[in-house]
Amino acid sequence: MKLAFFVTSITDPAAKHRVLDFLPSLQEEGHSCEVREIPKETSERQVLFRSAADSDVVFLQRRLMNFWDLRRLRRYAKRLIFDFDDALPFRDSKDGAGIAPTRRRRFSAVVSRVDLVLAGNAYLADLARKAGGERVRVLPTALDAGHFGFRGGRRIEGENEASARDFRIGWIGSRSTLPYLEALAEPLSRASQDHPSIRLVVMADRPPQMEGVRTEFIPWASDREVGFLHSLDLGLAPLSDDPWSRGKCGLRLLKFFSCGIPALASSVGVQGEMVQEGKTGFLVEPGDDWGKRLSSLLESPDQLASVTQAARKVVEEQFATQEVSRSLSGLLSGSAGD
Repeated sequence: MKLAFFVTSITDPAAKHRVLDFLPSLQEEGHSCEVREIPKETSERQVLFRSAADSDVVFLQRRLMNFWDLRRLRRYAKRLIFDFDDALPFRDSKDGAGIAPTRRRRFSAVVSRVDLVLAGNAYLADLARKAGGERVRVLPTALDAGHFGFRGGRRIEGENEASARDFRIGWIGSRSTLPYLEALAEPLSRASQDHPSIRLVVMADRPPQMEGVRTEFIPWASDREVGFLHSLDLGLAPLSDDPWSRGKCGLRLLKFFSCGIPALASSVGVQGEMVQEGKTGFLVEPGDDWGKRLSSLLESPDQLASVTQAARKVVEEQFATQEVSRSLSGLLSGSAGD
């Protein structure tokens, strides 16, 4: 089949993990794949949408279009798939996580007009069905576990003795999700008073604002990501319990799991399914004290190493890029038929 993938930006993490990483496997199966960014100019978008007629399937990633753009694309696309991995009808958590009326209307318009909706988890799939999607399937966000490498055992030590003695708790993400981490400033500060060895290490595109916590900031770079993860003793995956956050697909956890980093995560949305308490990681229930939970783990460090093998197995069996790519190929082939 000839497949066209329309994305907002090829640098978007969603485009990488839900489109670009699948291309080698899809091409090996004989599919012709083209990835195109959706232009900002109306006239250029019209040219792109007309080109959809040349493909067997058009895969629209995350983009909520206005009425006229959606109408044009639907006119030319033989088969149209919409893929998304966020709770698009809602505002971001930092903006209150309430319904965004314009986005809700556009979301309903697109899911009700496409031939297939691919949602990153069951919560998102339910949103699509309630908005009028008739054919909805779950396609989890995937990760190439082999790329990250399973560290096993304790972390790779720092170059100096002081760093080696620190207990490095880490977080990785972007400025859009940093508020989840910054909300932990007070409990992490209290835990640090009881455990002075704690050092918070953050890889992102801006430093966190965390008073009372010893913090090390590392600017995000793709070629430094694996080394950063392997330097950690514990990974943090906090989320607020709201309609936007419940749609998150657990990419941060997948990275921790792949590398063999024990994780402490909010029991919100898919994270509460990925983490089995004491088996694949550790959970903080909404309303519980992160500081006390962290302190309890530091006081029983043997339990941290006990979860890493099972966590890695979760990625390999449920979220591996190659396996999810096979599922996608089957869904694409099905959408191209009657």
